[in-house]
Amino acid sequence: MFHTARSLRLGVLALAGALALGVTASHAQELMRLGQYDADGDHAISMAEAKTAFKAEFSELDQNHDGAVSEDEFMNARLAALSRLDTDHNGKITRAEMRAAMRARLGR
Repeated sequence: MFHTARSLRLGVLALAGALALGVTASHAQELMRLGQYDADGDHAISMAEAKTAFKAEFSELDQNHDGAVSEDEFMNARLAALSRLDTDHNGKITRAEMRAAMRARLGR
């Protein structure tokens, strides 16, 4: 996918630009996750950061800790993410809700 830190940074910038233009909630959520992975704040994700993030993501998804993520576990995680972002609880995520979530995560 991303072969260098530079290509990752370019991907993040492209995604940020797309978000400003109103991309889907799943793409915006990925942008937020990229920020979480950048542990040292250098705007790039190293291999060590990527491995740490993958382990954390997998552990979070594997709710019964059997070493595999079932369809139910995966769907439960997606529904939980939707619920956290859907602040008016109408079953949809608006741009305003996504922007508010991003601002909260970025501390703005």
